[in-house]
Amino acid sequence: MFKNFFVLNRLVNEIDEAADGAVIEAIFSQEKQKLILSCSKDSNNFFIEICTSLQDPYFILRTGFKRAKKNTIDFFDSFIKSIITGISISDKDRIIKLVTTKGQLYFTIRGPRTNIYSVSGDLIQSFKKISADNSEKAINDILESNFSNQPVYPQLSFTDSDLMETIKKNYPQINKEMIKEVELRKVSNPNSSYEQLFADTIGEIYNNDFCIFSDENLGKYFLAPASYIQYANLSKTIFKNVNEAISNLLKTRYIHLSAELSQKIIEKYISTELEKTSYKLNNLKARISKGSNEEKYSKFGNLLLINLWKLNKGNESIELEDVYNSNEKIKITLDKKLSPQKNVDYYFDKSRSEKINFEKSKILYDQLLKRYSFLQSKKEKLNSITESKEYEELKKELKIKTENYKNTEENMSDKFKHYLVENKYDVYVGKDSTNNDLLTTRFAKQNDYWFHARSVPGSHVVLRVNNTKEVVPKSVLKKAASLAAYHSKAKTAGVVPVSYTFKKYVIKKKGMDAGKVALLKEEVLLVKPEIPGGCEYMTSDLE
Repeated sequence: MFKNFFVLNRLVNEIDEAADGAVIEAIFSQEKQKLILSCSKDSNNFFIEICTSLQDPYFILRTGFKRAKKNTIDFFDSFIKSIITGISISDKDRIIKLVTTKGQLYFTIRGPRTNIYSVSGDLIQSFKKISADNSEKAINDILESNFSNQPVYPQLSFTDSDLMETIKKNYPQINKEMIKEVELRKVSNPNSSYEQLFADTIGEIYNNDFCIFSDENLGKYFLAPASYIQYANLSKTIFKNVNEAISNLLKTRYIHLSAELSQKIIEKYISTELEKTSYKLNNLKARISKGSNEEKYSKFGNLLLINLWKLNKGNESIELEDVYNSNEKIKITLDKKLSPQKNVDYYFDKSRSEKINFEKSKILYDQLLKRYSFLQSKKEKLNSITESKEYEELKKELKIKTENYKNTEENMSDKFKHYLVENKYDVYVGKDSTNNDLLTTRFAKQNDYWFHARSVPGSHVVLRVNNTKEVVPKSVLKKAASLAAYHSKAKTAGVVPVSYTFKKYVIKKKGMDAGKVALLKEEVLLVKPEIPGGCEYMTSDLE
């Protein structure tokens, strides 16, 4: 909820009071999509951090921050040594304005177009690169806005029978959490008007203590006023101001995501190493079970040496009497390119190598058996971890270097449309042909479900399967299929056939155009093209 307009309104009021009169000492970035304003006031230092990411844009005040010695970039140099004279927010939109003695900085939350703009005289600059059209639109939005650092209370009137449509059209500041809260309160207080219920929820955002509500089982964390009843059953931590609550929420989520990433890295490492070790063990076991051919090759060498006079260069084989086995006839293969003596030497060398390799195989087998047992014990330990620091300890035991396991999956997920189905299942949707290829060939895992509307152009859709031992409900598969139909050229049809299969049965043949794939096997679901109930669009800034 830290992206909610009313929460930002309260936050701006808090930070404005703390930052008024401060001197901007530096403006820099050392992390992608994050800008830091280093400020000083009354001999104290503090930092304003602005994040422009699509998923989690935020604006907070921090009391401490350590600038890296390298890989940092300075921005908006003309604002250095300027004095902050006020921070405010648009009365109808999520645009935060920071006024200084040398110009203004604007933080605009616009989904993919979220950005920071500096305006100093006639010079307008942006933090992130942006097209001319989007830049012009953003500046027009800024110019048309009225700014205030006081609580904004919209004039509420719900005369339309379609509550959701009225809110979407007239009150874009109201998000889904607020709507859900009001609906729950309406059940308990049916005689209360929607105007009063929404006014109450807005007033509580401005005036009540804020909480971080935690759902430890799902690893979910929610920011809301302490009085919100939709989170009443979750554990909570209370904070006196919104800035502190948001800062702690970001920290908590970072710790949780770091632990989750560490878990995935360790799981992947152990799984890969167990598979490799098991493969080697099976091969060595088969090799050892066959026994050593040392004596066989030694006998061949001796028999050839005894009968050296019978050998001629160019022979491919020779049949001799086996003096070691009742003079039975034995056929020995020769290399026709070698001389008789070199054929003898070949078998003696082969005997020595066989002896050495057989002994090495037995030693290596014992070592790998210990390695396999070690990995199994660490797998059990991983399953029993309860604290995030234990992941780091286990990575040290396994000698895993985190930098070798970059979280490409998490970074890549931002590239696709993302839906959450039934508050549990992640569904990702491609945006175009090239993006479809990226989703299917690089992002999707082998046991993820893959969907596509049959016989019509459309997006690839991937349902992430985090637990392969758990059966995904048919209702969830149908909802993912509906999303695939909705994001296709058959969007306006009544019913659409959608192919689905595991990703491992989706192949990309050489020479195929972008977005084209072939299916080794498939099933079909007939669904209505829609965004179904219980399906939340995660990149719509409605948190």
